[in-house]
Amino acid sequence: MDAAIGKLIRERRDAIPLTRNELGELLGLSAQVYGRYERGFSKMTATRMVHLAELLDFHPIELLGEIAPHFFGENEEDAEKKLQLCVGIFDLPPETAAAFLHIVDHGMKSGKGRALS
Repeated sequence: MDAAIGKLIRERRDAIPLTRNELGELLGLSAQVYGRYERGFSKMTATRMVHLAELLDFHPIELLGEIAPHFFGENEEDAEKKLQLCVGIFDLPPETAAAFLHIVDHGMKSGKGRALS
């Protein structure tokens, strides 16, 4: 899992683009210490992961989808669809999110699964 986390943050850092040194400075770390995270040699705290998500412009749930796709679906295609849905929900206006929650909660109560409220 640490290697998958490292791969994701490296890809996101390269896309911005920032050097290891620049990102390390933003995190209050040396490039060497930050590099250990990218190579999967060091474990990150949850707070550091959230800080990285903010700096590299991704949602922490994307990280979970990368390292544990089985939480999102039984196969890669289903997991990817559900992850995209999860990430998309964060961009919904509040009234749309409330309507969507009502629909999902109603479906869960009348079908299989657990109700959300």
